[in-house]
Amino acid sequence: MTRSVGKPPKYNNVEELDSAIESYFFLCDSRTRKQMSVNGEGEIVEMEVSDPEEYTITGLALHLGFCDKRSLYDYEEKEQYSHSIKRAKTRIENQIEKEVRSVRNAAGQIFLLKNFGWKDRSEIEHSVDNSLAERIMSARKRAAESSGANAPQ
Repeated sequence: MTRSVGKPPKYNNVEELDSAIESYFFLCDSRTRKQMSVNGEGEIVEMEVSDPEEYTITGLALHLGFCDKRSLYDYEEKEQYSHSIKRAKTRIENQIEKEVRSVRNAAGQIFLLKNFGWKDRSEIEHSVDNSLAERIMSARKRAAESSGANAPQ
């Protein structure tokens, strides 16, 4: 009798995983909150308004039943689940990209995009003053020549 090692898989097939991923995005998109408002008669009424939750990697990981995002990344390494996880991560990244364009102070979103592999690039031009290096080499050469001329025979 063979025994398997480790925890049993959370998802038995890709369809189960895809369904759970879609339910995460649906729940985020359909979140609402209560808001007080004044109606046409001047009465204060409570209304439910749409308040979509931002997508996050950790939110997805927790919704899928993982204890941390590393477990989600481990699932991504499994061939049968790789496409589903990559697609979900791309959907999260897409939302962040859109927010970067709409927010004036986008430092937080830029940080998040760096976690997806995006990079800041700085071009730095380096220049060396060869005249100083040449003077040092010339002085060393003269010192070597004069010490050789003064050396005892």
